[in-house]
Amino acid sequence: MTSAMAPLLGGVDLLERAINYALGALHGVTGTDLAAPTPCVGWDLRALLGRRPSRDVAVDDLALTTGIVTTTGALEVAVHGWDVAVARGHRRPLPDALATDLLALCPLLVSDIDRPVRFAAPIPLPRGAAAGDRLLAFLGRGTGEGAA
Repeated sequence: MTSAMAPLLGGVDLLERAINYALGALHGVTGTDLAAPTPCVGWDLRALLGRRPSRDVAVDDLALTTGIVTTTGALEVAVHGWDVAVARGHRRPLPDALATDLLALCPLLVSDIDRPVRFAAPIPLPRGAAAGDRLLAFLGRGTGEGAA
């Protein structure tokens, strides 16, 4: 590892630790907890956890809803997480529920215009393939067996 990469790798670790901390705090939140005030004056958990930006996000002069931005981010993070696992020689299938949700969004997020620049052509799979394998195949990646 070069010294130039150290901050980047540290940043990934830092992000993971921060996300895990926040997820630990969220674990067990119930409907009755949503009325609890936060340390920020005027905010309760309902406002903190359910707050929606009032405007679209602009990306290169293109207005996008926050839903498109966040779901695209979820797709990128999950699939690139799989890529990292494969590159390291690990078999780490995408969880079925996550893959099913992401697969349902793919037609909105990936079009023929994206191929072959961002994604390879879809790979045919046998009927009954796992959701994670179907998601990866739709994006032009090999199956969860480790082929990329």
